[in-house]
Amino acid sequence: VAGSWASVHTGSAGVVGAALEDGTRVAADRVVLAAGAWSPLLSGLPREVPVVPVRGQMVRLLPEEPSPWPLLTDHQGRYLVPRENGTLLVGSTMEEAGYDESVTEEGRAGLMEVALELFPTLEEARLVERWAGLRPMTPDTGPVLGPEPDLEGLFYATGYGRNGILFAPLASRAVADLVVDGRSSVDWEPFSVTRFGAGEG
Repeated sequence: VAGSWASVHTGSAGVVGAALEDGTRVAADRVVLAAGAWSPLLSGLPREVPVVPVRGQMVRLLPEEPSPWPLLTDHQGRYLVPRENGTLLVGSTMEEAGYDESVTEEGRAGLMEVALELFPTLEEARLVERWAGLRPMTPDTGPVLGPEPDLEGLFYATGYGRNGILFAPLASRAVADLVVDGRSSVDWEPFSVTRFGAGEG
């Protein structure tokens, strides 16, 4: 189930599928909630999903000379990533702005400052693109994985924060194992939704 256009549909024995915004119901005895920053907006859940959207703005620059390194980053989570076409990604902001995915002048200025601090020769680089996305952040910045103990058939795979591309391969394997076999060799328990407290029921 992904996006705010769906809800988990339940029966007396647990999950029986998902209901889409247009009224379509998809039958399933197992549902994986993988809606990212929109996870808390789904209805039919037995608890509040501890995820909030955090906006991340990025810019893409075209430097005068190709980058001499495959990645440049620092301990503050700022980074420059070269692309094969010669452009350079600069990231990224972390802003609590609700579900607003717009780009701002403040964000652009801050990212340009990051670029120059990490690599001063980018002063003459041309700005070619800017965009923003929403990250699903949890209170402890860890993902939410595994079964919902208060609703049979519901599984979580959300809350990856700014590390989705890193978490996804192992997290998806863990959740797939749990859905199919009820167990996994991946140590998913530290990321259970229960670490945030009891559900509503």
